Amino acid sequence: PDGRKIAFTAKDKESSDEKELKEKCFAQEVYEEKLENNHVWVSDLPKADAWDDAEETKPLCFDVGGHASGVRWSPRGKQLAVAVAPTPLIDDHYMKRKIHVIGAGDGSPLGVIENPGKLSQIGYSPDGKYLAMISGVDIHDPREGRLMVVSVPGNAVPGNAGPSGDGPDKGKPRDLMPDYQAHVNSFAFKDDQTLLWVAGEGTAATVGEVTLDGEKNLLIDATDQKLTSPVLYGLTLSENGRTAALIGNTSTHPSEVFLLSKDGHAARRLTDSNPQLDEMQFADQEVVRFKARDGVELEGVLVYPLHYQKGRRYPLILCVHGGPESHVSNGWVTYYSRPGQVAAARGFAVFYPNYRGSTGRGVEFSKLGQADAAGKEFDDLVDAVDHLAEIGLVDRDKVGITGGSYGGYASGKDCADNYGHACETDCHNKWWGKGSVDKGRTVWRDGRGVHPNWIIPNAGDPIAGSLRWMDTVVQVSKA
Repeated sequence: PDGRKIAFTAKDKESSDEKELKEKCFAQEVYEEKLENNHVWVSDLPKADAWDDAEETKPLCFDVGGHASGVRWSPRGKQLAVAVAPTPLIDDHYMKRKIHVIGAGDGSPLGVIENPGKLSQIGYSPDGKYLAMISGVDIHDPREGRLMVVSVPGNAVPGNAGPSGDGPDKGKPRDLMPDYQAHVNSFAFKDDQTLLWVAGEGTAATVGEVTLDGEKNLLIDATDQKLTSPVLYGLTLSENGRTAALIGNTSTHPSEVFLLSKDGHAARRLTDSNPQLDEMQFADQEVVRFKARDGVELEGVLVYPLHYQKGRRYPLILCVHGGPESHVSNGWVTYYSRPGQVAAARGFAVFYPNYRGSTGRGVEFSKLGQADAAGKEFDDLVDAVDHLAEIGLVDRDKVGITGGSYGGYASGKDCADNYGHACETDCHNKWWGKGSVDKGRTVWRDGRGVHPNWIIPNAGDPIAGSLRWMDTVVQVSKA
């Protein structure tokens, strides 16, 4: 905090024996073996006027009993809060990370905070008494999105007496907004008792404040239909807590830097990274709401064809987000695998459905797709197309579908189910299959999920496979 030291995570330096073996081409990769954990390192920062040949101080290395993936200083520089998983495996990173509090000087363990679910941002209060975090509400919560706070273990201050986290909350994280139907994506302490936060709510963003007692105050309200605000995220706060900067985008420009007004009720754009966009035409874009066949209220972002004419039907590109624990906001939707305005300029309508299981609408909605992989959540995609056809926008015979990750999985299944032929998809995380099931072949369908070999019976062989040996079902010759 005083700028004299730096804390970071890294693996041990490769040994001379390992280097020698690699030079002799002994570089075989054994799947999920020889795992190397990140440790926490603390090093002095060289002075600005130090010579290049100045004597270097050896950094301290702390083994935290697992794989460290994030570290935060306490305000007084006496502690470090570290996100630790049992191993570097991605499943452990997603599901099993806990917050370990250690001494910054010697790495001594001061306590472990048992956050109840997935974990993202963590941060100390200015007085060092509390840690805030964005966590899942339980181990079954698909996405971290609850803003929680807990007393810091090992603090020699009133109410935080011992290393076991025996403060007022007994070391158990407390959800500050348990009934809030949205997903918090970033926060910052405004003062010792108040947090400023940003959340994805529906297809927009809400900015608000909340006290440690749970008193919530909305500054930019996503549900205000008269408000035209950018989709905001990535909150940072000045040291004195008076100035807030954010990242934001709209339907006509990608992410830029915004500054929150003094009253907090508006965000002013500071940067213009793509001035050429001011001279371009953009198709209209809006949120469309519809009901699924079972009555569930759904919504998505629609980009109209450029020069749209009412009464004319257009071809549709259905663009399905991955996860499914994510969602599409009504901001900039043109990049990488999302055709958005590019397709609209070529006469297509483009729709981004936030099907059940998406984030932005609270924990209950994000759990609707559980125990029903490729079930009702993918029916929602068909219902979205039906709705757009019913309102006279889309030609039902000219519908394409695309998506990445879980969206690629959705594309494959909906193509096969509704059109009888395969389509190109981009799937990963062991969700990639050759399509048809060979008789007598075991296709796993356990707690890890359902492989496309089982779920897409009409699809053909994969066009590509990016994870090589990581998918143990697809034949190596076809990966």
